[in-house]
Amino acid sequence: MATGKAVVPCVEPHKVTFPNINISELHLDIVRQSMFDMVNTRVNAPNLPQEIFIAGKTGTPIVDSKGNSQKLFVAYSSSHYAMSVFIEHSKSPCQDCLIAKIFNYMAM
Repeated sequence: MATGKAVVPCVEPHKVTFPNINISELHLDIVRQSMFDMVNTRVNAPNLPQEIFIAGKTGTPIVDSKGNSQKLFVAYSSSHYAMSVFIEHSKSPCQDCLIAKIFNYMAM
């Protein structure tokens, strides 16, 4: 979505298409800025060189009766990397620290 293109699943790589989606550039800019702010204004923001940025979005965590949760985070970067982190059966603060460590490892 950040590119303004739809991803159309296809088994044959040479037939993959990315048609434009019907969303204004203004709205796409708002989404991109929100995803950037989500990652870069937190305490555990990755320590990245200034020319590289990461933007991402969290999923809604599911917490069981014992306090264990599942957490999803999907992100992309200006260095052409995309990632998805799914952490299962963990306590909340540990998950955010682990995701920050993964970002920092990717930046090396």
